[in-house]
Amino acid sequence: MGFDLTATLDQLGRTPGVLDALLRGTAEAALGWRENPDTWSAHEVVGHLVHGEETDWVPRARIVLEHGETRPFEPFDRFTQLQRFAGWPLDDLLDRFAELRRSNLDTIRGWHLTAAQLAQIGRHPELGTVTLGELLATWAVHDLNHLAQISRVLARRSTEDVGPWRAYLSVLNPSPAGLLAAVLDAWERGNTALIHLVRLIPEGALTARAMAGSPTVAQMFLHLHHERMVSVFENAPEWAGEVPAEEWQMEEDAERIVASLEESGRRVREAVQGRIAAGRGLDCDFAHPIQLIQFLIFHDGYHHGQIKLALKAAGCPIPDAEAGPRIWDVWRAR
Repeated sequence: MGFDLTATLDQLGRTPGVLDALLRGTAEAALGWRENPDTWSAHEVVGHLVHGEETDWVPRARIVLEHGETRPFEPFDRFTQLQRFAGWPLDDLLDRFAELRRSNLDTIRGWHLTAAQLAQIGRHPELGTVTLGELLATWAVHDLNHLAQISRVLARRSTEDVGPWRAYLSVLNPSPAGLLAAVLDAWERGNTALIHLVRLIPEGALTARAMAGSPTVAQMFLHLHHERMVSVFENAPEWAGEVPAEEWQMEEDAERIVASLEESGRRVREAVQGRIAAGRGLDCDFAHPIQLIQFLIFHDGYHHGQIKLALKAAGCPIPDAEAGPRIWDVWRAR
């Protein structure tokens, strides 16, 4: 299905009204309720949307149009609303969001974007190359994602109130499909963190070792790729790609390592999804396809630590201030 700019902008224009109808006048207790201490309340989600209007979508679109992929996007702080908007009345947030969204859509429409412009390439600091069309489509889906989140939070606040009807209310009960999505999301986050680690390696440090005779940093990354490709080949061969001839290859080009991890990460995800959709187990290992991902997350994590140890032993550790936002925050992002 092709990207429809007009329909996307129309959908984006409806979000403020939907939020207003759903939330304005809602009791403060409901607006501040969280599913657990680490999740967001409805009030915090609206603050997140306001912050996005100020710093994310249109500023990034301008960067694509004016600089292409030569200038990466500024990183987006997903958590700033937790402090910045903590004391704001919800009605003020809703008004601010509506005002910003109206202005942003006027800006986009005023550009009279062509198909060639929508295909222009920008560079995301984590995801790599993206098109302007993809950015605008993501903006609209991001709205729907958080509207669903707000609805879920408001519904789950009443979980105990509905009594036995809970059995009929899927929003209150994690479904098997939802659990699979959470597992696959964990896999994607882990792979993203690993790719960020590759890109954080200091120049020349891919050849670092913990001690003489031990694998280099690059070899450990490519060992992870090899283990993933072998696991798919042995357990779900219909989803397999070419298994590398060597398990501990040496590679000094970080982006080639990234490409390998992206490929093997995708193949693992597709193999697990495919076998579950077909109602089939794996051919050799593990009692359930999800256990393949659990094993590989454990395996990746072990070597993640080994890689950092090798860098430290070689005198070129990655500072926590650099690693935190690119690795741990990937896991914490909602």
